[in-house]
Parts: sequence; structure tokens; C-alpha cells
Amino acid sequence: MKILPFFLIIFVLALFLSACGGSGRSENSNNTLSRWQPSIFEPASNFAQKCVVPTTWINPYNNLQFTDTQGTVVDENNWLRSWSNASYLWYDEIIDKDPALYTDPVAYFSLLKTEASTISGKPKDQFHFSVSLAEYETYLTAVSARYGFYFRVLHHSPTTEVVILYTEPNSPAAQAGLQRGTKIMAVDGNAFDVTDLVPDGVDETHTFLVLDSGSVTPRTVVLSSAVITNTPVRHVSVFDTTAGQIGYLLFTFHAGKAEEELINAIRYFADEGIRDLVLDLRYNSGGLIDIANRLSYMLAGFDQPEQPIFYSQQFNNKSPELTSHVFSSLSSAGETLPTLNLARVFILTGASTCSASELIINGLRGIDVDVIQVGETTCGKPYGFIDQINCGRVYSSINFKSLNNNNFGDYADGFSPENSIETAGIRLAGCYVADNDYEHMLGDPQEALFAAALQYRIDGSCPTISPSSVSKKSATPEQDLLIDSKQNHPFWRNNMRPFISR
Repeated sequence: MKILPFFLIIFVLALFLSACGGSGRSENSNNTLSRWQPSIFEPASNFAQKCVVPTTWINPYNNLQFTDTQGTVVDENNWLRSWSNASYLWYDEIIDKDPALYTDPVAYFSLLKTEASTISGKPKDQFHFSVSLAEYETYLTAVSARYGFYFRVLHHSPTTEVVILYTEPNSPAAQAGLQRGTKIMAVDGNAFDVTDLVPDGVDETHTFLVLDSGSVTPRTVVLSSAVITNTPVRHVSVFDTTAGQIGYLLFTFHAGKAEEELINAIRYFADEGIRDLVLDLRYNSGGLIDIANRLSYMLAGFDQPEQPIFYSQQFNNKSPELTSHVFSSLSSAGETLPTLNLARVFILTGASTCSASELIINGLRGIDVDVIQVGETTCGKPYGFIDQINCGRVYSSINFKSLNNNNFGDYADGFSPENSIETAGIRLAGCYVADNDYEHMLGDPQEALFAAALQYRIDGSCPTISPSSVSKKSATPEQDLLIDSKQNHPFWRNNMRPFISR
């Protein structure tokens, strides 16, 4: 069995250390003596860029060069402690610990968060993480080495079974005929773990035993990993119905490259004169807020005399003023965006609908657009980061809560269709439908979520919910969400904002 890829090790390790109190703890550290006094915090700037291993690095957002100076682990920990106290949304819920007692800054950072829970019982802060600067830079691009399929774990016992949710066009997986509903049964003739489906680099070749949807005979395919660029906008279609034309759009990733594709899709819908739109966000775990903002404007426009607020950033009480961002009617190039001026939008959702995707839901509701939710409860992340670099790592600690034009942002347990059988988040009009129809392709009007949206549009009815209709997923949340080695990374499960270099 392969070892976990580096970025997954970091993520899992951070979670483990948080639960265990930090294996980086050392009661007799040989590092520089700490100036720690409980509840007394020096400015973070006193410790910034004082590193055990100083380097010269480039800020990937502005290409400015910075040089670290020689420091100690205690300096790095003190920076984390002071920065967290100054900017973490729930800074007063952090248990203050002596930074000199921890020899690993990543382990120490994992402790600098709240341990509180939401109403449903899930951790209040599920999104605390850090990555190396080099890894961060790779995530700023929309490319990664993989096979080109996105999958869901169905079960782990007696053996692991996964099902493909969709594939990237022209990827090795697509060229081998893999598609939604294909099950992976073995890798190189053996039982496998999910990590065996995530290649370490390009040109990694393995033999997969697969069972296509509707088939009873497994087949063998050989796949070699390649550098693949995400295609975030797909299945742009218009359907004639008795209630008028309706559009469908699958949107999987709030990447910068999606802007032009979204503009083209909206123009097509406008030219076709659609009356309603089904926006499929079930596998969209977040990304760039500016993309969510522009898409929301293109869906709804606005008829208010002043531009309404798409979202406001509510920081901790040390910075009580809201920072507001209006709906953007201009593209990144400064051109006027097209708009459909829709009064309602049908949004297909799942547990992976997170962060910037939830901002679309909340932002539209803030300007009184009817959001009809069909699918499952969203992930529940009304929070965002202003990422910070120190000593070769990018640290992401929740800095703000997102509010809409009506100052609402309390959806830490997600959004749920009004008839949901799951632990409920904020209830919206619509239908609970489990995302377990793997026999129909995404964008097919007979696919369960899309079909339910079409029926609800006609008469307001929902499919009957039965125990067998509940989506069968892995009991391990992080593996259930592991639909892709890139998009599931916590880097993308956030309201991403450019970091500020110290």
C-alpha cells in the first residue's frame, strides 16, 4: 500500500495533533528561552520571518521578494501565538500555551484554535490548516498530476469500494471510458486504499479493475497519471419544458480560469431566453470569492438604486468594523458582465458544496432571490482566511465570518432542503435528494437531483424519501469528501483571500 501524499499527511497530522495536544511538545526545550507570560502578547511583527531555516522567497501574489532572518522554533511559535491572538475570529477561545514547550510549529499551530462545537455537535473550526509555501503555489494553479477521475468512497469493509462521480475531459480516465457510476474494484490486482488512487506524480502507471454502470462484467484498464487542468464549467445546456426553457450548468471549481467560461455560459443562456436555471454545485468545495461574486451577479443582477452587498467580512472584536464587498457587475478585465436577471435559482447541493459555493446561496438570499435547494445539506462554512506566510509555510486561521446584504451568516451547520432527513442546517425551499444516482450522467434530466428540480419547478413536489434513498458514503468524512486529490484539500475549502506578507 502506498503512503499518504505529503499534503494529506500534513492535513491528517494537524488533526491528530490537535486531538492529542501536540506531539511536538517538549518539556525541556533547548530552543531560545520563551518570553511567554500568560495572556500577554507582543506584536507578531516582533517575531515575523525569524526562522530556524531562513530562506529567500517570492510572494506568489505580488512577486515581491522577501528574506527571512535567523531565528528559533520559539520565535516561529511566538509569531503564531501573537498573530492568532490578533486576528483569529475566536481568539478568546484559544487556550494560551507556552510556545517554548513545543518543538514543531505545525503542531503548536494546531492548538491555536477553538475547541467549541456547533449546535449539531460538529467542531466549530474544521478548517484550521497550514501548507508549505511550495505546495501553496501549486494550488494557485488549476493543474495537478492525476488520472482525471473524481470519486466517492462507498465503503471500506470488507474491501474498499469507490465510485467515480465524474471525469475530466480528455484525461486518461476519460480516454479509458471511465465515467460516472464506474466502480473501482482493484488496483494492480489487489485490494486498495483510497491513497492508491492519488498518484505521487506524472507517468505513474497502474492497472485498474473496474465495473461500469449497468454492466455485470468487470474490465481492466491501464492508466498513467498526467498533468491535468481542471475544467470547472461544463454541461452548459438548455432544455425545452412545458414551463418554458430551463438551463443547466455544472460548476465544480471557483478557479480564476472559470470566469471566461462562466461569462460565455451566461451569454448563451441569455441568447436562448431561459426562464430558470439549475446550477449544479454539488461537488464545488469553494475557491475564489471574486468568481462566486461575479457569477451571483450574472445570475440575478440587481434592480436596487445602489449596488447591494454580496458579502461582508466580520472580523473579531479587535476590528469591529465590517468590510463590505458589493456585487460585482464588472469582469476582472473591467468589462460589463452579462446577467440573466433571474428571480429564482435552483441549486443542486451536497456535502461538498462548501465555502465560496455557500456564499452564492447566502449572497443571493441577501438580495431576495429565491434559492431552491435540491440535494443534501451543504458543508457549513461561513468563514474565511487571510492567509499568512512565515518561515516557508502558509498558515490559514479563520479570520472572518461572511455576512450577506441582510447581515446573515449563521450557517455553520450548512443549508438544508426544507424536508431534509439529515441534521438540519438553515432550511431552504426545495427537496432532499440523496446523491446516489450513478446510473445517469450529470446534466441528464433523468439524473435524480436534476429530475427533482425539474419536477419541483412544475408542481412544488418532492420525491419520496426512503431509507434506501439515503446516500451511502464512507463513515470517515475526510475520505467521503476525497473526490479529488486537489479540490478536497482544505486550501480550496475556504473563502480564499490573498494573504498578507509579513
